[in-house]
Amino acid sequence: MNNWRKYFHGFVVIPFLIAAIGILPIAVTMAIVKGSGDKSPAEYLQVIENKRGNARWRAAYQLSMLVTADNSIGMEDSIADQMIGVFGSESVKTGDLKVRQFLAVTMGRAGNPRFFEPLLQALNETADDLAQKGVFVRALGYLGDERAISPVTALLKHEESVIRHEAVQALGNIGSKTSLESLKGMLNDPEPDVRWDASIALAKMKDASGKKILLSLLDESYYAGFPHVSRDARDWAMEVAIRTSVLLGDPDLNAMIRELAASSESIKVRQAALSAAKTFLM
Repeated sequence: MNNWRKYFHGFVVIPFLIAAIGILPIAVTMAIVKGSGDKSPAEYLQVIENKRGNARWRAAYQLSMLVTADNSIGMEDSIADQMIGVFGSESVKTGDLKVRQFLAVTMGRAGNPRFFEPLLQALNETADDLAQKGVFVRALGYLGDERAISPVTALLKHEESVIRHEAVQALGNIGSKTSLESLKGMLNDPEPDVRWDASIALAKMKDASGKKILLSLLDESYYAGFPHVSRDARDWAMEVAIRTSVLLGDPDLNAMIRELAASSESIKVRQAALSAAKTFLM
């Protein structure tokens, strides 16, 4: 994956699309599915168990969207057991990979600690498929279980930057102060997208160690060094930086946000900056 693709999926899509599901293979399929349907979690799981082809992965997608919108929906232990069974079934493990990816994200979003072990096992069993591995790391981050800190931290040394940035984001989502030093180390990663991810993750945890990087991300001229990044991607990245930087209450970052609110060439960036500025001007 070249740098601009890693940038777009690692920094722009992953941290800020709250309901984002999967990396590139899943993102493509999301675009052609409309609505969340009207079934219960148990009914969606029955479809996944009993159907094949498009009906199956669409049910998995719709279930993921249902739980992402409201993680309290129908996640009693009986449904959790059913989901674990479907997730670990041979037909899902060896069938359409999208189904298992959607289920993993659903389990992470549901927040049930019973999902930790099957997600960790799936991560440990996945070696060469970076897309699958990345989704399992992300799901563990969504789950927010601190038992995931050790195995996810180990992935900060992975040779593929796509896995490193997934690990950084997962640690940011778990939000444990015990991860601060590990995340600070990622501010020096050789890949810019991982450094960006680390600065965002740290800021979410109210740590300003990535301030210098955040200041760059708030500078529209900075993106000229990334010619393959579209204007929309740049604007989205700046929105991420704005919404995260404001959490720090730092005068230099706030000054940059005020400047963007007054003079950004992008309406989206200007609106995000105006909204953020209200929080520290009150």
